[in-house]
Amino acid sequence: MKKEKKTTDFQSYLKAGYPALWLQTDEEERAIKTLYAESGDYACYSWDIVTGLKEFSTSQTVRLPNPAEAIKGIMTLPANSVIFLPDFHFFLKSPDIIRTIKNTLPAMKSSGRHLVIISPLLTIPPELSKLITVFDWKLPDTDELKAIAQGLIDSLKRGNPTAIIADVNPAIIEKGKGLTAIEFENAVARSLVEKGEISGKFLEDEKLQTIKKQGLMEIYPPEPADALQGMERLKNYIEKRKAGFDNPALPNPKGILLVGAPGTGKSLSSKVIAGVLGYPLIKTSPDNFKGGIVGESEKKTKDFWKTVKAISPCVVWMDEIEKLFGGVQSSSKTDGGTGSAVFGMFLQEMQELKEPVYFVATCNDINELLAVSQGAFIRRFDDVFFLDLPTKTERKQIIKYMTEKYYKTDLVSGNLEDLNLENWTGAEIEKMVIASLYEGIEEAYQNIHPIYYQNQEIIDTARQWALANARPANTPEPRPTVEEFFNRERKVQA
Repeated sequence: MKKEKKTTDFQSYLKAGYPALWLQTDEEERAIKTLYAESGDYACYSWDIVTGLKEFSTSQTVRLPNPAEAIKGIMTLPANSVIFLPDFHFFLKSPDIIRTIKNTLPAMKSSGRHLVIISPLLTIPPELSKLITVFDWKLPDTDELKAIAQGLIDSLKRGNPTAIIADVNPAIIEKGKGLTAIEFENAVARSLVEKGEISGKFLEDEKLQTIKKQGLMEIYPPEPADALQGMERLKNYIEKRKAGFDNPALPNPKGILLVGAPGTGKSLSSKVIAGVLGYPLIKTSPDNFKGGIVGESEKKTKDFWKTVKAISPCVVWMDEIEKLFGGVQSSSKTDGGTGSAVFGMFLQEMQELKEPVYFVATCNDINELLAVSQGAFIRRFDDVFFLDLPTKTERKQIIKYMTEKYYKTDLVSGNLEDLNLENWTGAEIEKMVIASLYEGIEEAYQNIHPIYYQNQEIIDTARQWALANARPANTPEPRPTVEEFFNRERKVQA
C-alpha cells in the first residue's frame, strides 16, 4: 500500500512524539490499513497474540505470544517506529502489563517509537489514563464510500465485460452513511449481484441490521401529520422549524422536549415530527445505554453518537429521558460515576453537534430532569412543549379519526360523541374505541379508568409548571361568540 505524503492528524501525533494512542473502533482492518498509509517514513509493525510481531514492509513475523514481551520488544525496533496492537485491551487488566507500559513509554517518547492500541472498547486503566491519548476514528465519509462502490463495479466489469451495471449514483451512496466499510461493501456487492445496480433498499436494510446489532437504536416508520389529532401548536411549530434544515442561511434546529402524562401523545408526536421533517426516525431508550462491564456504557454512548452523526439527517427520539439521567446526581455512589460520564457526553455532544439531527425527547416527570445539573440538559433543546389532556375540540377530532380508523363494520351501535370524555387521554379514547368493537360502547366506556383521576395532583402540578416554563402543544380552544356566551349564562341561571 502506498503511503500518503500529506500531513494527517495521525502524522501530527507521531511527529509531536505521542508515545501511546488508543483507537476505539470496530473497523480494525480499515484502521490499520489507513494509518499505515498515513504513517509516512515510520516503520510499521503489528502484534497480536496469535500472529505475533509482524513487519509491514516485509510481512515477516516473529512468534511472540507474551504481551509484556511485545511491549518491551518495541525498544528493539528501529527509531521512528509504530506498532499496532489490536485487541490489546484484554491484557490491560494485568498489573504486569500496566507497569511494563509505564516503564517503557518514556524511552519510547524520546526515540520516536509509538504504540497504537486498537479496540472496540475504551477501557483505559486509571494508571495509564494520563499517558494514553484517545485518537478519534470516524466511519467512512461519502467520498470513501463512492470509492468502495466504484471499485466493486470496476471489479465486476473486469470479470464480466458484457455485464450491464449502472454507474454510481451519489444520492444513493448517501444512504450508506453510518455503515462501516465492510458493511457497505457487503451491501453494495449483494445489490450489484442481484440487481445490477446499487439499490438504496439494500443499504437501508444493512443499516437496519447494524442498528439492531448495536442494540442502541431502532428504526421506526414516521407518521403523517393527520395521524396526530389536535396538537396544532406543536405541528405548526415543526412546520416552521423545517425551514432551518432547508435554508442554509438559518441555523439547524436542535430539538424539543415533550413533557406530559402517559397517553397524551408524546410517542405519536415523535413519529409525526419525523414525518413532517421528512427524515428517518431513530428511537433509543435509557436501557440501551446500560452496560454490565466497566466502560461499556461509555462505549455504547460513543457508538450512539458516532452512528447518529453518520446517518444524519435524521430525527432521534429519546423516550422517557428522565430514566436515563434521573440518577446522575448520585452516580458516584450508585454506579461508580458511569451515569455522570454518560450525561456529560450527551451535554457536550448536543452542544457541539453540527450535523442535521433533530432530537425529540419525551418525559413523563419533569422534576427529575430539573434536578439534574440545574436543568442543564433541558437547556440543550430549543423549546419545551407541554402536552396536556385533549381539549373538547381535540376530543371530537380524536373520536372522528378513531371512528374512521376502526369502525369498518356496523357491529357497533351508539354515538361516541354522547359520552363524557373530559380528562381522558387520546390513548384512553383509542383503547375504549377498540374495546367497543368487542363489547359495545357502554361496557367499554365503563371499564376505562382515566389516568387523570389516579394522578390528578401530579398532572395539575405539571400544568402549573408548564404555564411559566413550557409552550402549550394542544390546539387552542375556540372562544365562544357573544351570543353563545349569553345563551350559556341563561342556562346556568335557569
